[in-house]
Parts: sequence; structure tokens; C-alpha cells
Amino acid sequence: MNIGDRVRLLHDHMEGVVVKIQGNIAEVEIEEGFIIPVAANELVLIAKEENQYFDTTPPKASKSAKESSGSKEAGQRQQGGDKSPLYSYKGLYLAFIPTNDRLYQLYLINNTDWTTPYAVSKEQNGNHMGVAGGVLGARQYARLDEVNIEQFDSWGIYYFQVLFFRQGYYTLPHPLLRKLQFRASTFFKALQMAPILDKEGYVFQLDKDFQWKATEWEASRPMDAQQIIHSLLKQDQAEQSKIAVEVPEYEVDLHIEKLLPNHKGMSPDAIFAYQLDVFERKLDAAIASGMSEIIFIHGVGNGKLRDAIQKRAGRHPQVEFFQDAHKEKFGYGATLIKLKSK
Repeated sequence: MNIGDRVRLLHDHMEGVVVKIQGNIAEVEIEEGFIIPVAANELVLIAKEENQYFDTTPPKASKSAKESSGSKEAGQRQQGGDKSPLYSYKGLYLAFIPTNDRLYQLYLINNTDWTTPYAVSKEQNGNHMGVAGGVLGARQYARLDEVNIEQFDSWGIYYFQVLFFRQGYYTLPHPLLRKLQFRASTFFKALQMAPILDKEGYVFQLDKDFQWKATEWEASRPMDAQQIIHSLLKQDQAEQSKIAVEVPEYEVDLHIEKLLPNHKGMSPDAIFAYQLDVFERKLDAAIASGMSEIIFIHGVGNGKLRDAIQKRAGRHPQVEFFQDAHKEKFGYGATLIKLKSK
């Protein structure tokens, strides 16, 4: 069950749209503005076939936006939202669906009743490039990109811009703007079924905290460049002042079962990327907090993780030297990194 899904109460005749999920409780909008909390096991999804047969709600598209663009059916589907007394406002998702152990397809999923023009770009090594753009009808998806999990650290920063449209009168929302840089520490915890696609992958909701209702639009006025720069600098300084450095433990165990008890289903490449991400974050925290040294327990195995850690330590400007740590205790399964004093 996902945000934007149309559901029916199991022991009632009421239907609604899921607007929030917290644990085993879903908040369901059964009338415009009237929301009730319901246990998840008391809800059933309204089947696509039922919507299409009775024509009571906008049907969920089984085709991608690219496959159905320009068709008469697609045009009718985009206009169908006005027929329903309830409108699904939220439910924009990103889904990374595996093709194999290395390659993942990135999809944009519109599990709402909006028609959503979108543009996606990304920044890599200081260069900005377009990735995809188009229009998604209600309950449609579009493939955006293909990524390699072995190159996780070089995916770059994704930028998403989304507009919202529907036929008839409605409150005009502001555009949805999101900037995402994925970290292994959170990425591999997002495994679930992707809405519309009905495939397992790593899924992220783009509009989770988005306030879709519009505020007052300000009248156009001349912009003062110096005032804008001053405001941005002040905001950046305020953000920096909020950063608190957490002192890491002296011995950091990088075995995956210690980092992620629930790691079933992760490929070896995904596990390796996650371990390296933890290593880099803990090393940065040790440097920032003023530690003189830190030990990383990586085990022996095939030596791939050990080699990667020592390679990164060897070229880090804040590392004085590294060596195998306490051979009598760890054998060759741990590395001590001595940090330069500030």
C-alpha cells in the first residue's frame, strides 16, 4: 500500500485515498478534507479492473507514459480525475528496479490523479546534464535512467522539477522541486514494492513533505541581486551552524550483519558499496571530531574491502599512516588509521 492508492474499508462501504502511512496505521481521505485513521489490515486496494469496468475512478495505467502518449485513451485518462469526488494529490515516487546484480532502471511513478509535466537532470563532477523530460498522466510511469550499482559513489546529484495539472477549476500548486544525492546508508533501507510497476526495488517518495496547496502568489517586482546574495549567504551560514559532529566509536565493525541486520536480498556489490559508505562517513567524523586514530574491522574474506579501505586511506590528505591493527586480536581483519593532528 502506498500514498495515493485508492482503497475501500474492509468492514464498511466507504472508499478513499491514502494520504499518509505511519507504521500500521494509514490516514484515508474519505471526503474532501475529511481524513480518518484506519489500521492497514482493515483496508483493501481498489482493483484496476474494477475502476475500468465501473468507470468510477480514474483507471491506473498499465502502460508507460511513452507507450501511451498521443493516444486517445491517454487523453481520456488524464481528464478522468474530475469525475471522482476524491482526488489523489500525493504519490510521486522514484523507483530503482534491478535488471541484474549490477544494473538498475530508474523510474518516475505518478500514483496520483494529476497530470504531471516533469524535467529531470543531474550534476556530475561539476557538470550539469539533462536526463529526461515529458508528461506523466495519472497512474503512469516513465523510465528515466540506467545506473550501475558498482558506480554508486559517482551517480551524482539528481534534480527533479514537476508541475501539476488537471482539467477544470483547482487550486494552483507551486512546482515540486527536489534535489537528491543518494547515500548507501539510506538507499539500501528503501527496499519495497514499487506502486504501478508492482516490482520490488528501492523506492523513494518525492512529494512526501511537499505542501501542494498554493500560497499567495506575489506580484512581480524588480530583484535586488545584492540582497539575494546576502540572503543566500546568511541562510548557508545558518545551516552550517546547525551541523553537529558525532564522535564515532574507536573500533568500527564493517561486517554487514553488524551494520544492517536486515540485509537479505542485497547483492554483493550493494553490500560492498554500503560498507564503503559507512567507512567514509566514520572516517570523516573521526577527522572532524579531532580523534587521533580509528580502527576499522573489515574481516579477511577475499581482501576486496580491506584493499579498498587502505587505498582510500593512503590517498586521504588527513591520514598520517595506516597499518594492520592488533594482529594478535584481529589477524589481518582490521586496519588502524592514524590521523594527522590539527
